[in-house]
Amino acid sequence: MSNTTLLSIVMPTRNRQKYALEVVKNILLFNKAEVEIVIEDNSDDECLRLMLGDLINDNRVKYRYNKKRVSFVENFNNAISSSTGEYIVIVGDDDGVLPEIVDVVYWAKRNDIETIQYNRSYSYVWPTEEGSGKLTLRGFRFNRRCIDTNKELKKMVISGDFYYTKYKLMNIYHGIVKRKWLEKIKEITGAYINGLTPDIYASVSLSLLINKYCYLDYPLTFNGVCRQSGTAQAIRGEHTGNDIYRAPHFIGQDRYEWDQRFPKVYTVSTIWGETAIKALNDIDQSGTFEKMINFKRVYKNINLRHPEFYQQIFDCAKHNNSSFSKGYFSRFIWFLAKRSEKILIYSLRLVKYLFYGRQIKENVNSTTEALSTIEKVRNYRKNRRKLYRFLDDERSRKC
Repeated sequence: MSNTTLLSIVMPTRNRQKYALEVVKNILLFNKAEVEIVIEDNSDDECLRLMLGDLINDNRVKYRYNKKRVSFVENFNNAISSSTGEYIVIVGDDDGVLPEIVDVVYWAKRNDIETIQYNRSYSYVWPTEEGSGKLTLRGFRFNRRCIDTNKELKKMVISGDFYYTKYKLMNIYHGIVKRKWLEKIKEITGAYINGLTPDIYASVSLSLLINKYCYLDYPLTFNGVCRQSGTAQAIRGEHTGNDIYRAPHFIGQDRYEWDQRFPKVYTVSTIWGETAIKALNDIDQSGTFEKMINFKRVYKNINLRHPEFYQQIFDCAKHNNSSFSKGYFSRFIWFLAKRSEKILIYSLRLVKYLFYGRQIKENVNSTTEALSTIEKVRNYRKNRRKLYRFLDDERSRKC
């Protein structure tokens, strides 16, 4: 199989068996022999193996159970190591995958395109005791463009705001990458992924290496949100704490050396920022990008999102000889600037919503049901026809 696998859909998972099972069922519906689903299971037990039943005997399914509790990063590394595809995409164990992804990867292979990012206009919230499943479909219009990753990375680094999803960086999490680029990262660093959080480490590393990628304004996967997901936890405010070492990212990372330039508080800003800089140091050995970092801006961004940790942020800045100010006026001006930026972003989203529309489908009980619902949506069918005309067009060869 290793000689014929075009695409590996990689799914690291832990203790979310019922959702992971649906992802496997979803992918097997494609009925494509050249696609494999790689499941790296680090759950407390092998319940998922039993739930998969006869599906585990399908040649397209690679299931591996690791009873030893490992870090997020090691689970991702193990999953990638088990894959054999020429191209790789990583999805969460509560996400969904659209069948067009296979044809897009065939097109990429024919035309020597090695990295593809795509829009994520669709999202799905799994049912809970409080309510039914909900599928959100944001309208879009298919197009293709080429993105300069170094330019986007420079924007992020100079801003001091490491919320990487704000920038058009390449990623393997909901992004398609030719295997050779992951092997290149491993050759340089000794592992496919390092740091504390896999998605931002991979995003920064790939963006440093590839220079540009092809962006398709078309959803090939969609985000799922279940009660135990990181997105849901963040919404509930569970991704914060006074002690960085109590963050779940440190499980299995006993020897991890935290960058002392970041305050030791658990927030998305600190975890993502610290991992982003680790990737910069690992891949950009010339130090070109790290020299662009203004830690005064880094501290202000962290403080803007987490004013409750102001004293820890101020102490860290002082320890690192930064001029981060206690002045309320400067903090107020910075607050206004960042809020203005948010207003602009939301305004653009509103324009897009008014132009393309949005639909919300209730009582959708699984990602498999979500797929059948999506196929009935007019905007989706219209853009799917555009996608296939594009894939068949000789002029689509160059990014």
